[in-house]
Amino acid sequence: MYEGRDAAVVGFRRIYPPGFVNPWHVHTRGKLVHGLTGLVTVWIDDQVWVCPPTRALWIPAGVAHATVTRGEVQAQTLYYQPAAAVGMPERPFVLTVNGLLRELIVEAIEEDARSGFSDRFQVLVGLIGTEVRRASDEGVKLPVGEHRGLRSVMDRILDSLAEDHSIESYARAGGMSARTLRRLFAREVGMSFSGWRELARMARALEELGAGRQVKEVAGYVGYDSVSAFVTAFKRALGKTPGEYYSEGEVPEK
Repeated sequence: MYEGRDAAVVGFRRIYPPGFVNPWHVHTRGKLVHGLTGLVTVWIDDQVWVCPPTRALWIPAGVAHATVTRGEVQAQTLYYQPAAAVGMPERPFVLTVNGLLRELIVEAIEEDARSGFSDRFQVLVGLIGTEVRRASDEGVKLPVGEHRGLRSVMDRILDSLAEDHSIESYARAGGMSARTLRRLFAREVGMSFSGWRELARMARALEELGAGRQVKEVAGYVGYDSVSAFVTAFKRALGKTPGEYYSEGEVPEK
């Protein structure tokens, strides 16, 4: 990684196998991580973030996080000392990786491997920083709450996304009233039961689409009777159709 290297910014590249779990940890540097392949699910505080190859994630120094890979992930990461991260987002941030940013990151990692903290590497890092700072947050963040009873219900929902069980059914299974469950959702995550379940379905859909499953198959897997209903919900939650979400960051293979 960056241990033993004093450069202001350090590049790192590694291939992670499917299902690789990196438990909770903290870095003394901020990091910009992008997976060329596969999909990375990241836990930060009380939220879950989903990052397919069309997205990169910035994590500031000192922010605890844990990750799990879906499929083989060819990860490329830039680690920034705090002084070098001035101007970068102060909170975790997901951004679209267009063709330009993808190639800048690839070139920066390769230049660092060849020549270390060279003049060219610094120029590439500066351009990457410019792209990050001008980007908008494109993350799908699923809040998970802290209340034990609510977390239990959320786990049940995540295990049954294809089912359309009522809030009353989940409340009974969690040993509480539907009214109490509604209050917990509002208090803990600032969302309604139905709104949270839809976002959970979208987060799972991103994982499945990122793994290469077809839209029709994913729609049924996360509880939608038709592709059109799924696409409508996807666009309502993410502002884009599945095709738009996954195509805007793609570049042709070399």
